[in-house]
Amino acid sequence: MEDDDLAGVLPPQNGFEIEEPSISERQAIFLEAISQSGCRDGEAAAIAGVHRVTAWRWQLEPRFADQVREARKVGVQKLIAEAERRAMRGSDMLLKFLLCNYDPERFRDRQAVDVKGNVSLEVYTGIPSPVDDLL
Repeated sequence: MEDDDLAGVLPPQNGFEIEEPSISERQAIFLEAISQSGCRDGEAAAIAGVHRVTAWRWQLEPRFADQVREARKVGVQKLIAEAERRAMRGSDMLLKFLLCNYDPERFRDRQAVDVKGNVSLEVYTGIPSPVDDLL
């Protein structure tokens, strides 16, 4: 068996870690789909030609899960840029949505209810109490 065949299997030697094997071509396609379009895992799995459960299993490996998170960040930034572009070209609802998310203190939908005065509450349980006899 060659040393290359044991990469990722053997423990570290002489204080140096053996490098993990790189991701597969399908995993690279999966990550690319997420980062380029912001699509969900199931869609990215279909683009990569694998079942969504396979993509889920890949993400059980911490290093790949980190790569997926980074790909999602890139994909979300692209979605935000596209939403901003569309909002500036005439989509009032989309523009309102973006403003509410970017600066919620200034642009969120608010409904304030101000109640002043005294409120009395009478509770009737139907069970006589000793206090009722004193009144």
